[in-house]
Amino acid sequence: TAIKDAIYGILTGDYVTNAAGVATASGSTTSGNLSLVPSTEYPGWKGHLRALVLTKATSDAAYEKWDAGLLLNSTAWSSRNLYTGYPGTNSNNPVRMIGSGGVICVNGSESGCAGASKGVKAVWPGTPPSPDSEIEGMVQWLAGSGRSWKLPPMFRSVPATVAGPPSISTGSHSAFETANAARTAMIYVASNEGILHAFDKENGAEHFGYVPPNLLAKIYALYKAGGQSADPTEYRWILASSPRVEDLYSDSPFDSDTTPTDHKWRTTLVQTMGPGDEHFVVLDVS
Repeated sequence: TAIKDAIYGILTGDYVTNAAGVATASGSTTSGNLSLVPSTEYPGWKGHLRALVLTKATSDAAYEKWDAGLLLNSTAWSSRNLYTGYPGTNSNNPVRMIGSGGVICVNGSESGCAGASKGVKAVWPGTPPSPDSEIEGMVQWLAGSGRSWKLPPMFRSVPATVAGPPSISTGSHSAFETANAARTAMIYVASNEGILHAFDKENGAEHFGYVPPNLLAKIYALYKAGGQSADPTEYRWILASSPRVEDLYSDSPFDSDTTPTDHKWRTTLVQTMGPGDEHFVVLDVS
């Protein structure tokens, strides 16, 4: 035990645990002048996502534009927009996990939720925990209730930037480019406790988080264990992979009909799970 404690003491620090992503600051004449650097602080397994300005003068010490971890920590857990969802549930739209006033959307019929049978239990893989208070406690914990740090550790997830659509030399794509040219630029990145985060590129604020439904049981197990162990050898992998984004021209991915009737361009995000699971999810983030 003494040897392990000594080793863990040496490991104390904030580590860059992913390759950096890139984005461009508004008004910048230099493309890709923002470096998006995810890191994990040990002990405590605290996640950070920093936007570093690469074109600052060397005499200017303010290279850090924002840290999403610090910003999220000042946000009330009850006001976070956390979603899950599954095709066939809530007309293929995301299902809120937290409703009005911080109520947890266990069954969906709670205030500010999607409606009866459209809550977390509706998309839970297998048999959900019982009683409902178990799910309530898990979602509150996941959102940061009672915790000293809200952004989970960031491993193996390179941030992806989604701003106005890129120019593609296909005639039908030009209208999509025009319609979405001014959309809010978002940074998508995964944290290991099962959340795909969407952060505002300009200020680092979290717009929403999406929890793949296949991970709910693993998140619940981590919640019941009291979070990650201080022992790195007992670390639990849940979501540790990079989102990939592409504009695709296709029928709606959720249509059940065999005759495509609504072919159009969509900005599509694919999130694999990494070492935590074999599934993947596909989201329309247009």
